[in-house]
Amino acid sequence: MFVLFTIRSSKKVIGLDDLLTDHYQEKSKVIERESKRAKAKKKYDSDEDDFDKEALLSKQINECHNQAW
Repeated sequence: MFVLFTIRSSKKVIGLDDLLTDHYQEKSKVIERESKRAKAKKKYDSDEDDFDKEALLSKQINECHNQAW
């Protein structure tokens, strides 16, 4: 024997204003997350970068020194 249940769901009518508001709120959240990520990348400071810069500077100084002799 099968028993059928009918579930009544209330339908919510969403207006255009509500849709636009939700859209722009989500859009601003995405922009905020991206700006936080960009700031986090800028704050990243690696010692490896310093060593690479030192090595490059040292190489250029040695080349200039060798050309002078």
